[in-house]
Amino acid sequence: MLDFKCRQDDLWVVTIPKCGTTWMQETAWLVQNDFDFDKANSILLTERSPFVEIEGLQDGICKSFKISDDLPSPRLLKSHLPASFLPKEIWQKRSKIIYVARNVKDTVVSFQP
Repeated sequence: MLDFKCRQDDLWVVTIPKCGTTWMQETAWLVQNDFDFDKANSILLTERSPFVEIEGLQDGICKSFKISDDLPSPRLLKSHLPASFLPKEIWQKRSKIIYVARNVKDTVVSFQP
């Protein structure tokens, strides 16, 4: 993951789990794509905005790196990793990052079934 190839125009949505990741991904994607709801409804969110570290977590079952590489610029990427584990190139290429934070009490409640 540390050697993931970033692009200068990448936009990363970085959150702690259960902190509004999905709605922020959808919002950011729609803004980037002139609110094209028809296109958003025809392509899965995981293909429009891949969860990049899932590749390592699922032993290559998910092809998030390939999906990310194939996306046209600007890419929208998702991560739950802390800053120290994000790809090194994010800081060198100065990709944009949206960090979503949430009250920890609300986050804990979201984990309840």
